Amino acid sequence: MIFLDTVAGMPYAQMPLNDQLERTGAYLLESISGPFEIAGVPITVEAAVGVAHTGLPGMDSLDALMVAADTAMYAAKRDRTRVEVWSPAIASTASADLGLQTELRGAIADGQLVVHYQPLVDARTREIVSLEALVRWEHPRRGLLPPGAFVPQAESSDIIHLLTERVLADAVAQAARWHHGGWTVPVAVNLAAPVLTSDRIVHTIRRLLADSGLPPYALIVEITESAVMTRPEQSAARLQAIRDLGVRIAMDDFGTGYTSLALLSRLPLDELKLDRTFVMRVHEPHERVIVEAVTRMAGQLGLTSVAEGVEDEQTALTLAGIGVDLLQGYHFSRPVPAGELTPALART
Repeated sequence: MIFLDTVAGMPYAQMPLNDQLERTGAYLLESISGPFEIAGVPITVEAAVGVAHTGLPGMDSLDALMVAADTAMYAAKRDRTRVEVWSPAIASTASADLGLQTELRGAIADGQLVVHYQPLVDARTREIVSLEALVRWEHPRRGLLPPGAFVPQAESSDIIHLLTERVLADAVAQAARWHHGGWTVPVAVNLAAPVLTSDRIVHTIRRLLADSGLPPYALIVEITESAVMTRPEQSAARLQAIRDLGVRIAMDDFGTGYTSLALLSRLPLDELKLDRTFVMRVHEPHERVIVEAVTRMAGQLGLTSVAEGVEDEQTALTLAGIGVDLLQGYHFSRPVPAGELTPALART
């Protein structure tokens, strides 16, 4: 039982019920957030709370309460609100998400997903060094959808495994065609947090490499800080198993999550990609200091440093002067279909 006396000067008991429940949920999250030390590594916990109570419409059974609370919890995770109390609006959104997930499952089976590729270039020579594979959905009614329109919903169900396997299969096959044609440019594919919780991804990568004949070093998998911190020990073990195949590992969006430096040094990484929020403000003195520090740290750890979101020549020159290894952004190329990249690759 949790006892709270006052919140913002108001007696807890006099607050509206939903406010009481939200405050209690927030209190629980604060209590379990950590950090907790595991094997000498400080670990923080990210969680979400969903709440349902009998005063809400339709909440007349334990089953209804559990379903509603689960729906509210996924809404809190999706919207990054941390705590949500169930409401008909949340239920409506959840129904829409379920409809999209059903459509997406059919889209994967019907070949509606397409992969575009964005180059990463050497900061000094401007030659293409690698490519990042980015999924799009050729929706029959809504046109070409960006990943933000469907990937977050996929991550809340087992569809994310099917989607990832589809993108991996297409990207590995395309990379193999380039490789066998003499363009030995590695291709990177993003792995979401749920994918790292299963050995399935290791077996999938091993099979795709064997079937395609693509050398393992020509595949890079990208993970985010938040994906690793969901289950640090399990994720690290899964990444090591992928690395043991000969595949390279990149940490994407570095600087926006909660990765401890102690954990970072233990992960089997090859690349560190600085988040675009720092890159966009690199001309500001304080932001430049951060970019310089991360670049030095990456070099000392033997990692390739990458700057995302490079949108102009001045930023590219500044980052090259700092010592960043690779640059990625619209200044060099938007994500484009594979066929549009072949001439560029032929010139490198």
